[in-house]
Amino acid sequence: MDAAIASAQRDAEAAAQAAAKATKQYIEWTEGEKAVIRALKRVGEIIASRDFLDVSEAFIEAHKMEFEFVDENRLEWTAIHEKYIVLVDETLTRLAKDVDMDELMANLPSFMAGGAQEQDPATAIHE
Repeated sequence: MDAAIASAQRDAEAAAQAAAKATKQYIEWTEGEKAVIRALKRVGEIIASRDFLDVSEAFIEAHKMEFEFVDENRLEWTAIHEKYIVLVDETLTRLAKDVDMDELMANLPSFMAGGAQEQDPATAIHE
């Protein structure tokens, strides 16, 4: 029993340290980096949403018979893929009206190159 309590205390201390580290890192991120994180989280939520999945699944259902399992890529598949890219872009634009895509695209290069490579503070406590 004492070993279990000691283990739980160690786990709690480790979680507190991870949370403190994540909070410190989040505070050190620039506003642009924070904006990227918020926008990407929102885009991730949208991609996982039933609305987005319904659109994607309907497209796949409508075009699945045009594909076959072969080693080569047929030219007509490229046209279908390009239609899917347009559909995804339009769907994201429609569903992500609350995401400032211009701000995201402006801040994304520095985010990718910068110091915001630490783990997301929302998940860091679960290391």
